[in-house]
Amino acid sequence: MRIKTFLIIVLMGLFVYAAFADEKPKKDNVMKEMIMHHILDNYEYDVVKMGETHVSLPLPRIIYSQETGLKVFLNTHDENKLKEMGLKPDHHRHGKLLTVSGEPVLDLSITKNVFSMLIVMLLLTWIMTSVAKAYKRREGQAPKGLQSLIEPIIILVRDEIVRPNIGEKYYKRFLPYMLTVFFFIWLSNLIGMLPAGPNIMGNIATTTALASLTFILIIFFSKKDYWMHILWMPGIPLALRPLMIVVELIGFFSKPITLLIRLFANITAGHVMILALIGLIFMFGAKGGLVAGLGTSVVSTAFVLFVDFLELLVGFLQAAVFTMLTCMYIGDAVAEHEHHEEAHH
Repeated sequence: MRIKTFLIIVLMGLFVYAAFADEKPKKDNVMKEMIMHHILDNYEYDVVKMGETHVSLPLPRIIYSQETGLKVFLNTHDENKLKEMGLKPDHHRHGKLLTVSGEPVLDLSITKNVFSMLIVMLLLTWIMTSVAKAYKRREGQAPKGLQSLIEPIIILVRDEIVRPNIGEKYYKRFLPYMLTVFFFIWLSNLIGMLPAGPNIMGNIATTTALASLTFILIIFFSKKDYWMHILWMPGIPLALRPLMIVVELIGFFSKPITLLIRLFANITAGHVMILALIGLIFMFGAKGGLVAGLGTSVVSTAFVLFVDFLELLVGFLQAAVFTMLTCMYIGDAVAEHEHHEEAHH
C-alpha cells in the first residue's frame, strides 16, 4: 500500500513538472506574479493557464459614465475596441477602465469572484431545493441520497452552533440565515479547491460583505440591555463609566473586523501555500535543470497533497467558526440580563 502511494505521488509529481516545465521565469518575481494572479479578482475566468497555453472565459463588463453612457460588453484587452467605445485601460490599476479623457467610470462588471458566487448560489439553491423536495416526498422515512448527506450537517449546525450560542428563545429566528452563511462559505471554499478554482473567501470584499451583514443584524435585533452595557455599563463606578464606554465601543466595532480578517487570512494563506509549493517546481527546474525539477516536483507534490487535504478541513472549520462567532455576537445582542446594581456597589 505504501509503495502504491509513493508511486502515485511520483507520477503526479512528474505530471505537475511536465505541466509547468514550459514556465520560464522572465523576472525574478515570477512566483509572486503567479500567486497574485490567482488570489486577486479579475475580469476574466481562467480555464487553463499552462505554459504558453492560456484559455480564459471573458466576463461581462458593465461600465457607466456621463461621457460614454452605459456600456455592456465582454471583457477585451483590445485598446482599439475600447477607444471606439470611448474608454481606455487604466495602466495603474489592472483591469480598470477610464474614459478617453481620463475620467473615472462607474464599474458594475461581473468579475471572476462575482461569477463564481453566482455559481455557488445556484448550486446551493439546487441542493437545498432538492433536499426540501425529498423531505416532502419521503415524509416519515429515513433520509436517502443527497438528503442523508445534508441532514447531519444541518443538525450539527443547529444543535452545536446556533442553538447554544443564540439561545433557545431566539435561535429559530436566525437559523435560516446561519445555515445559508455556513453552506455558502463552505461550498465556496470547496469550489476554490478545484483546479482553476476561484479565491472567493480569500477576497476581502467578500468577507467584508458577510461581516457587514452580521453587523447589521446585531444593530437591528439588539435589545435595550445590550446598548446599556455598551453605553452605560451597570455596576461600574461612575468615574470609570466614560472609559468603559470607549472600551466597549472599540469592542463593538472590532467584531465585524475580526470576522472578515480571520476568514480572509486563513483562506488566502492556504492558497498562497499551495501555489508557492507548485512554484518551487519550475523555479528549481529553471535553475538546476531536469534532475532538480523532477526531484522538486515529487517532494512538492507530496506536500501539496498534504496541504490540499488540510485545506478541505480548514474550509469546513472556517465556515463553522464564522457561523459560530456570528451566533455569539447576535446571542449577546438579543440576550436579556438581570441587573443587580446594589449588589455590585
